[in-house]
Amino acid sequence: LGVVAFRNASGRPADEPLTAIVTDDLLRELRQIDTLNVLPFRVDAAVAGADPGTVADQFGVGMLLSGRIERAGERVRVRARLWDAQQRREVWQGTFETPDGDVRRWRSEIALALVTALQVEIGDDLRARLAPDATTRDADAYR
Repeated sequence: LGVVAFRNASGRPADEPLTAIVTDDLLRELRQIDTLNVLPFRVDAAVAGADPGTVADQFGVGMLLSGRIERAGERVRVRARLWDAQQRREVWQGTFETPDGDVRRWRSEIALALVTALQVEIGDDLRARLAPDATTRDADAYR
């Protein structure tokens, strides 16, 4: 699985760090799932507009996760999609939204949604940790 750097769809330069945070946090979360083989780096955003099948072939992965971040005031939305290189088609997509900008909690929600979509077997302890209510909203916990 390759994770393509998420795009800033809001067009605001101030939101660029947000895209890096979401991409890197999600990459770290997915790499903790032993049953997934995830590239240890994010795929450069420069290839984000390229044909997903070509990008997957270039990096030697069967699946590519990409997405975009949109902001409207304090509301932030992450749209993620999973591309299957062999089938040459999108096999999953999800939208995650928060009114308060707490984007770090999405990494577990997106990871769990991907595990479910890919039908990957994970243990009960990991499933519990990825559960949406298992994350904290305390911003100090992430420092």
